[in-house]
Amino acid sequence: MYLAVILVGTLLAAGYTLLMALFVKGWNATRTRGAADTQPVSFVSVVIAVRNEQDNILSLLNDLSAQNYPQDLYEVIISDDFSTDKTSELVASFISEKNNFHLITSQPGHSAGKKAALERAIKQAHGNIVAATDADCNMGKNWLRVLTQPLAIGDAMFVTGPVSVEDKTNRLFSKMQTLEFMSLTGATGGAAGIKRPVMCNGANMAFSKEAREQAIPRLQGTKLASGDDVFLMHAMKKSHPHKIHFVKNKAALVVTPPARTLGDFFSQRMRWAGKSARYDDGFTLLTGALVAGMNIFLVLLGILTIVVPAFAPTLLGIFIVKLIIDGIVIMSVASFLSRERLLLLYPPMAIIYPFYVTITLVLSWMGNNNWKKRAIQ
Repeated sequence: MYLAVILVGTLLAAGYTLLMALFVKGWNATRTRGAADTQPVSFVSVVIAVRNEQDNILSLLNDLSAQNYPQDLYEVIISDDFSTDKTSELVASFISEKNNFHLITSQPGHSAGKKAALERAIKQAHGNIVAATDADCNMGKNWLRVLTQPLAIGDAMFVTGPVSVEDKTNRLFSKMQTLEFMSLTGATGGAAGIKRPVMCNGANMAFSKEAREQAIPRLQGTKLASGDDVFLMHAMKKSHPHKIHFVKNKAALVVTPPARTLGDFFSQRMRWAGKSARYDDGFTLLTGALVAGMNIFLVLLGILTIVVPAFAPTLLGIFIVKLIIDGIVIMSVASFLSRERLLLLYPPMAIIYPFYVTITLVLSWMGNNNWKKRAIQ
């Protein structure tokens, strides 16, 4: 058994190291994009699904109304998903004197869920370029211009941008989420940089509406209540893998708040993990298997080492390999975001991370999840 454990650990470590090395290569190869030198000429539709966001929605709408983009060349469509608070009223009041802002109110015949709400917004979009974000996000004034530039000039059919978890509380839990999200950003940008995109974030993406319509017959996960972002990217990847870009520019950054409680945190991660079982992209499945396998193996090996101390050198060796290669990815993103001070939290996070991944996977396998007090698949 001892040799078998070492062999499995060695193979996992080698595969994981190769994968992360590819992501680092892709991240470094992705050039930093700047704002367009010429005045924008493409009409862009920004779509947002909202549900019970009365505490956040006005901040987002202020950011979107302040975009450095010609007012007559973009519209914002807010699609309400059966909010039970004052979200719709706040939106209606805000947009009352803005001709390029529109609200779709939920009606009895409408399907519930974020995906359905976004579909209603996309159907009403006038632009061939559609940008999407979430109701609790914020961005700078050049976000729309920089994010959509590759689409406007024809370089891309689908783009995703950097997302950072931030808040003003300075809580340790929030900082740990910011650091953890850096690894996701590094994997997102790195995979896109080697032309093998594996993930994206619906809080910061844009796509060609025409290309989306062409990709719908290849779309997976249509019966799931969430996952519109990654499934759309994978559908486009099947025919246009080189037309999917990561916009590596801080001007394209979207900031989203951290989960307030541990329960909210795991609920969000369970939703993400639950979608992965429906992916049909080979490289994405391989990536998920290596990441999950590496973390689960470390947890199991740690438990085994308590019983059989002879496994301690193997555990330490594999952990150090993972610590180094993950550290390179996170340091690259921390430098990009100018958040190097957070790297002081990396060593303890590296110890916690395998347990968090394992717990999330176990919980996602156990059954249904919920979002905004509503059960989802």
